[in-house]
Amino acid sequence: MRPRTRHALASLLLAAIAACNKGPARDALAEVDQQLAAARPLLETYAPERLPPLRALRNDAAACLAAGEYTQALKLAQRLPLQIEGASAVAKARRDALGAEWAPLSGRVPLVLEGALRRAAELADTATLPRGLDAASLAEVQAELRAARAAWAEASAQFESGQVPKAVAAGRLVQTRVEVAAARLGLSPAAAMAAAAAPSPAPPTASPAVPAAPR
Repeated sequence: MRPRTRHALASLLLAAIAACNKGPARDALAEVDQQLAAARPLLETYAPERLPPLRALRNDAAACLAAGEYTQALKLAQRLPLQIEGASAVAKARRDALGAEWAPLSGRVPLVLEGALRRAAELADTATLPRGLDAASLAEVQAELRAARAAWAEASAQFESGQVPKAVAAGRLVQTRVEVAAARLGLSPAAAMAAAAAPSPAPPTASPAVPAAPR
């Protein structure tokens, strides 16, 4: 067989092999698209930096498929499932870590906030304020505590809606704000939590009327 003939046959064989990979490449890319779509919400929330490389590799595979480079398209598509699984594992680990951080935040911040608000209300009713605290600074602390309460409500709503990274980041800031405000009132976080756990003072009751003496 002449060399030219052998070369032509080899080219035909390679072309046939490549054509045989068209279906597998198309199927592999379809499976990748499904896997990537399923993982996208988790990745967007907890590992957004992992998505662009995955999308770029997927697009490269699609471009090869469109260009008739079926073997290369198949190779690229076959690399993606493990990469998607790895990115998803990273995202799940971050989700679990943030969820574990939220639990103590949600148990601490509302109590410190409530204790500080109670203390501020008590001081507002006293004639003499502690050293280093005047009426203007007490009003500032009360305004800061009200703002922190609103910020905590927003962070809690974010957590309930699944925006856990935003909720935890906001919760950390609220914790700092509340503890600083409590310190200005002379309360440590532990003292503020204890004040929140104490029963609220009963409202004063009117003295019973004394019947008038008979004339």
